[in-house]
Amino acid sequence: MKRSQSLKGFLLMETLVGLALVLIAAVALGRTLHQTVRCGKTGILRLQHDQEAVSWRNRLLSSEFNNADLSNGIHEGKAGKWHLQWQVDGISSGLKRIRLTVASGPFTTRRIFHKSIYIHDSAGASMLPSVSGRRQ
Repeated sequence: MKRSQSLKGFLLMETLVGLALVLIAAVALGRTLHQTVRCGKTGILRLQHDQEAVSWRNRLLSSEFNNADLSNGIHEGKAGKWHLQWQVDGISSGLKRIRLTVASGPFTTRRIFHKSIYIHDSAGASMLPSVSGRRQ
């Protein structure tokens, strides 16, 4: 016996294949979004580390040359969630090398900079002694 009317619509198998394709696309999109958020959080944490390192570098550079925080040796401190360590080495009577480490969680940021008893004026032609990190 022949049917006189054609059936319109989708078969069950076609519907299941379509749902499977949508599911695969949704899982791929979810994984991509998860990775993007994770990378964003990591980037923010690294930026915070850099900002904290720069802040402490500026604090140490603005200290007087003979400040206790700039005495030779290893110094440690904690500021909120940040663990700080800096090692001061006297290179000469007027120059110190400072190795700063800022750590929090799985990340560590390291900076090396120098503190001089002398600072340059804006033209760079003369040298002025440092007093509390300000020009005289």
